[in-house]
Amino acid sequence: MGGALRDFLLGRPSTDFDFVTSFDPTDLARAFATTIGGHWFSLDTQRHQSRVILKKEGFTYTYDFAPLRASSLNEDLSLRDFTINAIALDLAGFDRSPHIIDPLGGQVDLERSVLRACCHRVFEDDPLRVLRGVRLARVLNLDIEPDTLTLMKDSVSALSRVAPERIGSELAQIFTADDGTRSLPLMKHLGLFQALFGEPDGPQAIAAGIQQVQMVSQHLDRLKHNGVVPAESWFDGFPTIAILRLAAFLSGSGLLARHSDLPRKLKFSRRVESLLMNLVALKPEDGNKLLLMETTERGLALWVDQLGPDPLLSLLYLASIREPSEEFPRKVRAVMAAYQIHARNGRVPDLVDGSSLGLAQGVLVGEALASLRIEEIEGRVRNVHDAHNYLKLYVEKIIDKPADHS
Repeated sequence: MGGALRDFLLGRPSTDFDFVTSFDPTDLARAFATTIGGHWFSLDTQRHQSRVILKKEGFTYTYDFAPLRASSLNEDLSLRDFTINAIALDLAGFDRSPHIIDPLGGQVDLERSVLRACCHRVFEDDPLRVLRGVRLARVLNLDIEPDTLTLMKDSVSALSRVAPERIGSELAQIFTADDGTRSLPLMKHLGLFQALFGEPDGPQAIAAGIQQVQMVSQHLDRLKHNGVVPAESWFDGFPTIAILRLAAFLSGSGLLARHSDLPRKLKFSRRVESLLMNLVALKPEDGNKLLLMETTERGLALWVDQLGPDPLLSLLYLASIREPSEEFPRKVRAVMAAYQIHARNGRVPDLVDGSSLGLAQGVLVGEALASLRIEEIEGRVRNVHDAHNYLKLYVEKIIDKPADHS
């Protein structure tokens, strides 16, 4: 029932399936897990809700089991969010004659490409459904029914009751799916940005953020065509495309500068928070130096290494906020290759061992090696011999030598 059946009717693949029964389905779910070779675990013991996970051929399939939340299936379906998700298939008579149960006209709404709330209480029961509606409209290319749109707009303030983790997860999916042309303008219309991100600095700030997302998305498409953008990837459980687009929005709108605690309020991980702050701080002119650099392959790798928590992602973002050109993507590919050759465990190691510097304090050793990395980036140190000569002079400058009384 629900999303899987909806996707089937649309001819879309699905990996998430929901099953409801008139009894406690725990034993059924356990038996199902054993039969398909999946892993069973409980979601809510009191409500008898459980999940089965199956990983097969590179895909992860999710099967959720739960008892009816009402006295009948039709009543249970009416408690769902949108009519297109309130469709069920009676498995009891599936072998004889498959019977679709659709009390709210979800199939008709699918045929008309309309997103309609099941009832007026939908967003009162769970305000997160406002964001879910925004996402579904984009992913399934649906028009939101006018009364549903009004309900969504009236329910935006209730999002303050929703756990930040759930909001952050839904935002990640929205920024993954949308290039700034549909979901984000809809969010602006609904007043979602002010509710979730805080008041902007001026009436045009939100529009500027959306425009930045559109530009970055277009540039990323060009970079993908040029072989620069890698395959779909994740950073600390967050889709990287969502991070890039969210950073573009926060940069263009100025919201992060105005509300610096925003990533923390949305319960993003510390690593994601740090990466977002780093990306927003990058400017198009930061990439100008790359075009002019005359250094070694290792020097290029070191330049990337200092860009932030995820150097390659930072480089990709830097490439996406610049005006497109033929030369820059070629340079980016070369720099990415250099980094991948020289990086070890996410960092380009120092050229020489700092323990041989003869400095008593660890801080001074770190400063000396950091200075050496800059010299390599600038192309003034090109090998180990140059490094030893540079560090010798560096140490002589910072260590006070005893006076010569002879």
